[in-house]
Amino acid sequence: GTGITSLKGQVVGVIDLRSRLHLPHASQGSQPKIVVLELTAGTRQHLLGFVADRISDVVVYRDRDLRSGALRGKGRPRKLVDFDQLVSENELATLWALNP
Repeated sequence: GTGITSLKGQVVGVIDLRSRLHLPHASQGSQPKIVVLELTAGTRQHLLGFVADRISDVVVYRDRDLRSGALRGKGRPRKLVDFDQLVSENELATLWALNP
């Protein structure tokens, strides 16, 4: 699903990753987090949030570390979610229209 929240007075569109990825509901007592990304579209910058059950790590990587949809570097390989398959351009336009 999608929704909105406010961050420092700015409206931010929020997408629930669990429902978007067709994953089962989280267990009772879990405290989801909202990860906010700053995206550039032309000369404008917009904020977009994703609800996640937990955040275990923030990873900085180089292009050469990305192979076949997985990030290979230090530690175990990590699968990545393709942003373009997760959110459509029309959906972004609708969310960003809330806070021009």
